[in-house]
Amino acid sequence: HGGLTHLWSLSVEVAFYISLPLFAIGLSRLDPHRQQGRRIVAISLLAILSFGWPYLPLPYPEGVNPHIQPIAYFSWFAAGMILAELESLQGVDTDAARAKVETMQRWARRRSLWLAIAVGALVLASYLGPEGLVELTNWEFTRRLLCGLVFGAAIIGPWTIAPESRFLEHPIMQALGRWSYGIFLWHVAMLSIAFPLLGVKLFTGHLLSVTIVTVALSIPVAAASYALVEEPARRFFARVWVNR
Repeated sequence: HGGLTHLWSLSVEVAFYISLPLFAIGLSRLDPHRQQGRRIVAISLLAILSFGWPYLPLPYPEGVNPHIQPIAYFSWFAAGMILAELESLQGVDTDAARAKVETMQRWARRRSLWLAIAVGALVLASYLGPEGLVELTNWEFTRRLLCGLVFGAAIIGPWTIAPESRFLEHPIMQALGRWSYGIFLWHVAMLSIAFPLLGVKLFTGHLLSVTIVTVALSIPVAAASYALVEEPARRFFARVWVNR
């Protein structure tokens, strides 16, 4: 459906959240602190193996795209799992752990370096192509997957390890953070409105004007979605689960 084409990613997310307890059970036999390095290695190996998923000669039905299967994106989730492992070091009260945390935080506070890496990955992805909403070859998909992995880790990682930030702690940024899922949910629908409003065809430029209109439409819709749907639902389910 027009304006909702990005929601295929929800199936990937939900599949991962359902399987996450299995990873927790599988890794639970390793001591939370002493075996942390082994868990990171295990997660990393699974992430590397996941890049081979699109190349497997599986009998997909007609019209099914192997590039949007959950396992194909495991490396992105693995980055978050590894960051969670590194973040948990901050709760370990040993000299070795404190030294590791200080080193990680020192590198994480070099924000400009990580932002430059993220921008580089984004620019590289645009040059690698192909242009437009077209079906990718396996190699093209792998290249985009790697660019997305680097971009996401470089954007989120430094603030996971060293979370202090005057900019992100500003009330406006805090509000945008609360509405961020709604912004993701509705921005493509608003984008599909922005093009005809501006009289612009897809992939013909006008990046700044299209961005401004899309953002101006997405934020209030996301705020309404948060206030009318997300927050009431969260409170309802919190009450139900607490009572049970």
